[in-house]
Order: sequence, then C-alpha cells, then structure tokens
Amino acid sequence: MDTETRCLFRALFRKQLREQGAFLVRSASTGRHRTRAGRLAFGALYGGIVLLVMGSFFSLAWPLGELLLPAGQEALYFLTMELLALAVGVFAGAFSSYGSLFQARDNDLLLAMPIPPWMIFAVRMSGLYAMCLFYLLLLWVPAEVVYGLYAASPLGGLLSAVPMALVLAGAATLLAALLGWVVALCTARAAHKTLVTVAATLGLAVVYGLAYQRGMALLEQVLGQAARGENNTALTGAGRFLGGAACGEPLLLLVLAVGIVLLCAALGRALSEPYLTLMTTRRGAVKRTRARLARRSSLRRTLLRRELLHLGSSASYLLNCAMGSLALLLLSGAMGYKADALRALAARLPARELGAVLLTFTVVLVAGMNLLTVPSVSLEGEQLWQLQSLPVTPWQVLRAKLDLHLLVTLPPALLCLACGLVLLRAPWTSALLASLLVTLDVVFTAAAGLMLGVAMPRFHWTSEMAVIKQNPSVLLALLVNWAAGFMLGVGVLVLAQFVPVEAAWMAALGILALADGAALRWLKTKGAERLRRL
Repeated sequence: MDTETRCLFRALFRKQLREQGAFLVRSASTGRHRTRAGRLAFGALYGGIVLLVMGSFFSLAWPLGELLLPAGQEALYFLTMELLALAVGVFAGAFSSYGSLFQARDNDLLLAMPIPPWMIFAVRMSGLYAMCLFYLLLLWVPAEVVYGLYAASPLGGLLSAVPMALVLAGAATLLAALLGWVVALCTARAAHKTLVTVAATLGLAVVYGLAYQRGMALLEQVLGQAARGENNTALTGAGRFLGGAACGEPLLLLVLAVGIVLLCAALGRALSEPYLTLMTTRRGAVKRTRARLARRSSLRRTLLRRELLHLGSSASYLLNCAMGSLALLLLSGAMGYKADALRALAARLPARELGAVLLTFTVVLVAGMNLLTVPSVSLEGEQLWQLQSLPVTPWQVLRAKLDLHLLVTLPPALLCLACGLVLLRAPWTSALLASLLVTLDVVFTAAAGLMLGVAMPRFHWTSEMAVIKQNPSVLLALLVNWAAGFMLGVGVLVLAQFVPVEAAWMAALGILALADGAALRWLKTKGAERLRRL
C-alpha cells in the first residue's frame, strides 16, 4: 500500500468515526450543532449511561468470579464472559451491519470519486469493528476488574485483556458482517425490500433469543457442576482453547488472533466482487413497466394508502411503532399452545367472568405498544407543505393517520381477544362488552398519540430515528396507554367486588367513550387548526 493510498484510507476512516460520533456534537432532532454547554451536558448524560451499563455487567461478573476464580476455574470464568461479550458485540453490530456496509447514504457519492470499492468496504468494516469493540468493552472491562480482584495470580489474564478484547471484537465484526451480507442477498432481488429487512431483523432477534436461552441453560449446568466440585464438561475442545487464550497462554492467543485475521481476509475476498453490486442503491438495468388504468377511489382511501406506503417504506417506523400487532399475533398462538394452563389459571379466580376481564386488559396493554400516530406528523418533516397544499382539510389528513393506527392495531387485537375468549368459554355478553372495550381503547390510544404528535411536532430532524425512538412524546404516549389500561383494569376488578361484572364493564365503556369523544373533538377543532398553522 503506497503513501497516497494510506492517506486516502486514513481520511476515509476519520470520516467514518466522525459520522459514528456525530450524535455527541449534533442534535439528531434539529440537525444543528450543540452548544458547548449542551455538549458537556449530553456527554455527561451519555457517560452516566455507559457507567450504569458497565455497573450492571459488573454485578453479573461479580458472583461468577466469586464462585469460580478462588476455586481455580479461571478458564471457565473467561469462557463464560467471552461468550457473553461476543453475544453483546454481535447483537450491537448485527442490526446496523446491513445499513452501514451495504446501504449507507453516501455510497453513491464515494463511488463517484476515484475510490476503489474495496477501500470503501474496508472503511465500513473498520467502523463496524469500532462499534462492536465499544459495546464489547462495556462487558469486558468489568469482567477483567472482577478477575483482578478474585484471581490468585491475575497477571497473565490482565496482560492478555487488551489483545483478547481486540480479537473478540474481530469475531463479533465478522459475524455481524456475515449477517448483514445475508440480509443484503435476500433484499437484492426482493420486490418489497422493507418487508424483507423487517423479516430478517425479526428472524435475527428470534435466533438470538433462542441462542441466549440455550446458552443460559448450559451456563446453569456448568456452574452447577462447578459448585458441586465436579469436572466441567464445557472445558473441552473449543471451550478449553478460548478460556486458555484469555488466561494469558500466548500460543493459544496467537493462534486465535491469526485465525480471526484469516477469516476476515477470506470475507473480504469473498465480497470483493459482489460488494459493488450490493452497495449500489440504484440498478443500471432498465426496468420494464406496464401502464395500467388508475382506479378511482375515495379521498379517505387515497390518504390512507399514502400512510400505508409510508409505513411500508420505512423499516424503522414499522419495527418500532407496530410491534404491538406482532406481539398480539404471537400471544394468540401462545394462548392456543397453552390452552390448558390458561383454563387452569382462570379456574383459580373467584369468579368466572374475571378471566375475561384479565384477558381483555392484557390485550389492551399489548395493543398499547403500537405508537403509529405519535411520530406520524413529525415524520412528514420539511415535506409537510405538500399536505398543506393539497385540496384536503387538516382533519382529513389527521383522520387518515387515525385510520392507519386502527387498521394495523384493531384486527390483531380483536383476533387475540377472540382466541382467548373462546378458550375461556366466556359468555356472549362478556365477549361483546370486551370487544367494545378493546375497540374504544384502540381508538383512544390512536387519538391520544395523535394529540401528542400535533402538540409537540419535531420537523427539523436528520434521521427518522430521532422522532421514532428519541422523541419524548413517544415515551409519554406509551406511558399514557399503559397507565390508562392498568387503571381501567384495576377499576373494573375492584368495582366487580361490589356490583355485577356487567355494570363494571359498562362503567369502563362509558369512561372510554367520553375520553374518545373529547380527544376526537380536540383533533377536529384545535388539532386541525394547529396542523394548518405548522
């Protein structure tokens, strides 16, 4: 590598690091640079969060070190912490590897410059490595501190702490890059890339959850063997190799480092040819289209279709604001799978009707996780003028956002409720009242979220995540939804001790109907006027 190439790579790497750390000096909600006081305050807050996370990992490593290290089980201790650190690093990098490696926003700009694709890939991998290393150190540093406190001779393990962290970060980067490559291959030919990305992300989360559950079961078995003084079956083969490398055995550490480097080189070699195709955002081939007659539709349906297209085109919006619908579907399947346990739990209640009450408010709380209306106004961003210039009223625009929430949330909520009521063999009166209550509550959560979205909009953002996850109104809406569902559920259960259950249902329905009417009236009048003036 000549001097010019090294300088170019160094400049690109500095650019990559500045992009990853830009949140410290620039606000994602406004796009403006923070003031000096703002940078200090945000840095102090971020540092406090980092110390809190490290403290939680320290509380996890402390009992393990107290149990294993005085007994001479150093290799087992390090094997456990290595697997946990590797899981943290992979989980942190996997969800961003596809976007950062293959679909970064400045890919087209960099390709327009005299920069070879392999260098772009190397810089992206270096940035991914830095991120995996940061998250991995959150666990690895407390693990080494506990090792220094409890180990009889900690010199070897402490000397190998930094090389082992670098090697583990390389392994986490490799696995995260492979997962991103799989997602890129799946979406390369897919017609609906957002849905494929969401499915791949959810599949990754499921695989991670299963692997974590399996790992925890194996860890409990191994720790039980160690507590009883039995031989540890985990310290054979790869387990003995990884544990010994972290304990300071130089030969094992060298072999592990060389292996990771060779695997990363093999990945770079395998991606050298398809990387240019996978990273380009626009294909060069001309796509054939066939003209079709446009179907006439009502104004309300057209605006709803616009909201659906926006939801389907944003994986972040879909994953973070519509997960309640997926949870309701999973809950429906879980109730069918555990039908006998559900009936046994309902049989222990003082009255038969209380089972339907608990089921109803469980559905209400899960449905409250959907927050589609809260960021919907802010997501319009600086393109809000397009809606304001259309021949539609502000209330019609707000109603379309309400319709989106109802369309995505209400069917799975009623399906989940119906499955539970059938399994509980609830009477038709309870089923009717529960269905009405779930419907009114979904309308309330949609209207209350839209009220917050209209009252506290944030338009000058640089990333959708700033209004989807970093927006205080989203957290406030979630708390309001859960508080309303919890208070109604407790109120019905308490009131059912003094009056018939049907009367308690009717009282809850009356409260929700009044709340829905007040919220919708505000949206039609003051909310619509506020949207017109934004």
